[in-house]
Amino acid sequence: MSDVISGLASGMTVKFFPIYFMQVSQLDPVKVQCIYIITPIIISLAATMTQWLSTKIGRVWVTLCVKVAGISLLLTLTYLTYIKASPMLVVPVYILRTSFMNSTKPLTKSIIMDAVPKDQRGRWNCLESVNAATWSGSALIGGYLIDQYGFLGQFLTTSFMQFVALLPLLCIAHLVPPEKPKLDAKSALAVAASGEGVKSGELKEGEGDDARVLVSKT
Repeated sequence: MSDVISGLASGMTVKFFPIYFMQVSQLDPVKVQCIYIITPIIISLAATMTQWLSTKIGRVWVTLCVKVAGISLLLTLTYLTYIKASPMLVVPVYILRTSFMNSTKPLTKSIIMDAVPKDQRGRWNCLESVNAATWSGSALIGGYLIDQYGFLGQFLTTSFMQFVALLPLLCIAHLVPPEKPKLDAKSALAVAASGEGVKSGELKEGEGDDARVLVSKT
C-alpha cells in the first residue's frame, strides 16, 4: 500500500522534471542530462547509507526518516520555485530529494520478501508491474495539475500524497526488527554452534501478513 501511494505521487512529478528544469530554471538540455548522470550515483551512495543504518535502528524507521527528509526537500524545492531561486540552489535540492526517496527501495522490498512465504514470492514480484502501471498512469494527473496550477500545485500535491504513504509504514514499525549485519564465515559458524542463529529481518509468527499488506499491495 505504501509503495503504491508513493508510486502514484512520484509518477505525477518525476516525468516532468526535465520540463521544469528547462522552462523554470532555464537550463539547456546538456545541463539537464548532466543532472540525470549525477543523480543515480548519489542514489547508490544514499542506498548504501540506508542499508548500514537499517542494521542500527531498523529498516522501517530508516525508511520513514529518509522519506520524511525527501518530502521536506520537495517542499523546499516548492519554496525555491516560488521565490524563483537560482538553479545553483534548485539542482542540489532536487538531487538530494530524488536520492533520498529512491534509496529505500531495497529496504521496503526486503521487508516484503521476509513477510511473504517462499512459494508466493514469484507472485508478488509479478505484481510489481501494477506499481509500474500506476507510476506511468499518474503522469496524466501530473500533467493536468501543471496545466491548472503550475509546478507549485503539483509539488504540493505530491508532497501530501507521499506523506500519506508513510502512514502504513508507521503501522508496522513495531513488527519489523532491525536488519542483522552479515557475519563472516567464522562468526557464522560460532553463532550456529551456539544455537542462536536468527535469519536477517525475521518477523515473529503471525506478523508477516500485516507487514506485507501494509508495505505494498504490489
